[in-house]
Amino acid sequence: MRWFKQILAFLSLSVIAIPALAETDHLKRSVVRVVTLAQTADGVVVVGHGTGFAVSPSDIVTNAHVVEDYLQLKAQGTPAALWVIPARGGKPLDASVKAFDRDGNDLAVVNIGEATIPRATLYGGSISGDLEAAALGYPGNVDRARSVGADGTVSPSAPEVRRAQITSVRDSGAPWNVDKGVLVHDLATAPGDSGGPISDLCGRVLGVNESGTKTGESGANFGFAITGADLRAFLGANGIQYASTMQPCLSDRQATERQVDAMFAATNAAMAKLRDAEAADKAAESIRRGKTILCALALLVVAALAAWRWRKDDRRGAAIFGAFAVAALAGIVIVQRSQTSAAAPNVLADTGDATCALDDQASRIVFDTDDNNRKTAISLLAGQCYGSGRKLFARNGAVLTNVNIDTADESVSVSSIDKASGRFEYRNYLLESEPFAAAKAALEKTPAQVCDASGKGGDPALAARRVSEVTALLPKTPTETIIWNCKPDSKNPPAKSGA
Repeated sequence: MRWFKQILAFLSLSVIAIPALAETDHLKRSVVRVVTLAQTADGVVVVGHGTGFAVSPSDIVTNAHVVEDYLQLKAQGTPAALWVIPARGGKPLDASVKAFDRDGNDLAVVNIGEATIPRATLYGGSISGDLEAAALGYPGNVDRARSVGADGTVSPSAPEVRRAQITSVRDSGAPWNVDKGVLVHDLATAPGDSGGPISDLCGRVLGVNESGTKTGESGANFGFAITGADLRAFLGANGIQYASTMQPCLSDRQATERQVDAMFAATNAAMAKLRDAEAADKAAESIRRGKTILCALALLVVAALAAWRWRKDDRRGAAIFGAFAVAALAGIVIVQRSQTSAAAPNVLADTGDATCALDDQASRIVFDTDDNNRKTAISLLAGQCYGSGRKLFARNGAVLTNVNIDTADESVSVSSIDKASGRFEYRNYLLESEPFAAAKAALEKTPAQVCDASGKGGDPALAARRVSEVTALLPKTPTETIIWNCKPDSKNPPAKSGA
């Protein structure tokens, strides 16, 4: 079977070679342009602009120097306005300065009143140098290159996203004994970038862009950002609520690498079972082996095709054939599992409590793993199947699914628990306005009560259709995936039937 493992090793390379998705796309929703306007003899003019990002639905973080002109104009009695321009469309939003610190951290918070913008999540864990990051903002040199005038400055547009490398981090206080921390990265910043977020590859904010080296100052370009620690301290001192997480970033690439490791482990386990089966029942095994060889031959063919596409530098083609190979591998596993005829009992019962452990090897954590996710898993064990406009439960055999809409974040989460295996999956999708509105409309068509835990008193088929309608609107890749493995506690014995 050495050849089989060699093929699997090659396939793992083709899977990893799939280009990474834009993992910070969801942060774009939170990034805005902050613009100061003034009334002059020549009319309304743009005095200056920068970048900001929402830390709560109505509170926007930016640099203090971005809004300083506005405050000075107001103090002088000059008619002036402060506008927030959302990235995703809509009218400019009137804003007011809620918090301001020019001398300390060059931070400010502007408030947009009753309007809302999806909030970003701050990363509260430790940061080291040599960390891959992304910078989001509205650099003025890009506006000039695109011949964007004053009208363009106050028109909605997506922020520029550029990859960066964190080179060093110095927090305020010990051991550096400085009053102001600094996060240094290798990306040149331009006027207009000020106030924009520096994020990790999962889209959690690490710091706030403030300044950069100027051309001719040094042999290399560097940007300087306010650290996340100083940002959180500033927000806390001003009583501003924000979302944060301590969970390390697990990027799509890292998740793929972990999946490959898991695939190798599963293959080794399958080979071990194969050897045991040979010793236990040679006759039955010879039949299964014939089926396995057919699947293995299919695996060999698609692996050869993947290698051919790889040599032609067609990474996408190689990845597609790699996917077919994984399907062939699944066929091998199915053949091996066909020897088990008796249905396994459910691990979890319909009611009661359970203990759920995080599977961080299979998860892609972006925001947090707070206990609410585990509580959702437990609530699903009741098997309730209903819709309330924002939530929808459905049952499909041993699998219970919950779809939930969060209007504040414009997100849809899909939670499911398999009572047979005890596996709980939480997938969160941050959506653009149109698909979110469509998903919300699909749920709102569902009656307030579809069915109860026993499947009576309503139409469980309707609930299943609504779940399918909503999930069909979601992108293929969720923003966040969290996997839990659940087992009953001493007061919740497993069910005895396979239903």
